[in-house]
Amino acid sequence: MSCAAMAQRLVQQADRVENKPAKVEAFVRFFNEMPVRHLIANLDTKVETLEIAGGIFPLTLNDGSEAHNCYICCPTSAYIDYAMDETRNFAAHPLLRRALSTLIGACAPLVRASGLDRQAQVNNWLYSTNPMPLLDRPAIASLRAALTARFPDRAIVIRSLNDIADPATMAALRAEGFRMLAARQIYIFADRSSAPAMTRDMKRDRACLRKTPFERVGTEDFTEADYARAAQLYTLLYLDKYTPLNPHYTARYIAEMHRRGIISLAGLRRPRRAGCRHRPVREWRHADPAHRRL
Repeated sequence: MSCAAMAQRLVQQADRVENKPAKVEAFVRFFNEMPVRHLIANLDTKVETLEIAGGIFPLTLNDGSEAHNCYICCPTSAYIDYAMDETRNFAAHPLLRRALSTLIGACAPLVRASGLDRQAQVNNWLYSTNPMPLLDRPAIASLRAALTARFPDRAIVIRSLNDIADPATMAALRAEGFRMLAARQIYIFADRSSAPAMTRDMKRDRACLRKTPFERVGTEDFTEADYARAAQLYTLLYLDKYTPLNPHYTARYIAEMHRRGIISLAGLRRPRRAGCRHRPVREWRHADPAHRRL
């Protein structure tokens, strides 16, 4: 698929990203029933419901005083701590690494002084990427008026916008005085048809799936052991291999998000053998994204 065709398809699909009221309410209720750190171990935030112009969103609130908070609610962690951690990739070039660390460290006071850590974040599902429902200019004006009246000393933040999937929303935000800040690289799967164009990685993955001795596990078949193993596998990849600055999702978080119908799960489980415990490999995701973004 050409870039132009992909962009056109995504523009046509932009309004498919919808927040279902029952899921927003379940998500907010969940994070108010349990301590946040029992669910995401490196996060402090308060979660509320925001209803604007007929839409409903999860809203996270932070006052900027939380020490070492996860980047999904703390721009200082995203722009400074995460960047500093990435310098490990230059370990073979100590002078360059030292220069980059010095530069990043010099920027830290500026980022903290921006006040972005003291924020009200709209549509924050506490994922690294949160697909955003389509917002027009009147809705954004209503959102801005409501939040600035209630939180006059906080930044209003919306993450996970990009100029392929969200051009109309971004244009409306700019028109209402919002500024765009670069955040992170994402990958977009653009074809939602029943027979999408096969990329090299998709072909490889499907070949592996055909050959695997593991059993497929559907969303209705996850067990307590599967939730625990899913958390272990997440830790091995996203925290141990990549960076401990990523969200520390716990087994309790995965289990409750699944039980409450907020996320769906699919996995592969090692076949049972006599004297062996089963150990699943899993993938978990939000139940209703219009585009998969990593």
